[in-house]
Amino acid sequence: MASLVQQAQIRLLAAARVSGRPPPCATFTATSWPAKRSLWTRASSPHRQRYCRLVAQAQSLLPAAPDAAIAAAKAAQQLRPEAPGPIVLQGRAALLLGNHGDAVTLFDRALARDARSIDQPLAMLALARSQRDSGKHRRALRSYRKLVPRAALLPNRLTRASALLEAAHLAMAVGAHSDEAALHHHLDEALAFLHKAASDPHHKRHPAVILSLALALDRTGQTLQANALLHENHTMIAHWRGNPQLPPFVVRKADLWALRALASERSAAARAVEHWRQYLTAEGTAAAYRTAAQKRLTAVMTRVGRKTHKRRSR
Repeated sequence: MASLVQQAQIRLLAAARVSGRPPPCATFTATSWPAKRSLWTRASSPHRQRYCRLVAQAQSLLPAAPDAAIAAAKAAQQLRPEAPGPIVLQGRAALLLGNHGDAVTLFDRALARDARSIDQPLAMLALARSQRDSGKHRRALRSYRKLVPRAALLPNRLTRASALLEAAHLAMAVGAHSDEAALHHHLDEALAFLHKAASDPHHKRHPAVILSLALALDRTGQTLQANALLHENHTMIAHWRGNPQLPPFVVRKADLWALRALASERSAAARAVEHWRQYLTAEGTAAAYRTAAQKRLTAVMTRVGRKTHKRRSR
């Protein structure tokens, strides 16, 4: 019986750590804090209960009220100035408010105090996103690499798929400005991230996953595999043909034209030609990927020409 209780306590402790509670609060719950505490407990951590409650309050406020979460985190920090946990919470709130530079600064401050302060998956994702959105792409990619093995601990499938898509597109963006050997490495890395996203049956046929995977395959020279993937899922990706919004996972805006072109090739070839041309002339188009894009443009133009010739010969 004792071993079963110990195992349950270990599982609860692990769940608490994954939930983002800082170490002083990992075992604290409303029922685990006895009304009658020893003098030693009171003396050794006089503010622990209030600190943990403020941390929990900040975490609960993060999604809906980041400003209020920052206020609660700052109040917790006043009780334990040396603790990195409240700083991490302020960084996550700053990211939600769109203050990417402030978020990076706060995360760096927390890491300087404790290298393990951002081991919790949601905090790692916030760190990676803040670095990416502030232009620190290589640092962000390193953060995504640390996160991906723990992606299963993210709270839901949508968050996991988003993180993997972001990591893949970031790897392609970084690879575009590397030497040839590094370029191939980053493309292989992007493919690994995308295959991991596609391994989830709930996202295997998600248009963003399909199109991103086809784009990465084509850029690695696996054109036949990319074409087969697009053909098999052409009905699933059709609505992306005219998608004007920049998805949050796309790092370089020019890549949106490439994704739209891939979505259009089977059902609207003329539109695909237009999208590939816009990709090739867009600002920020990577020279490393121009050859692959030009080949697809030529192939689609040939197909359009054949259809036009057939209509005229009738």
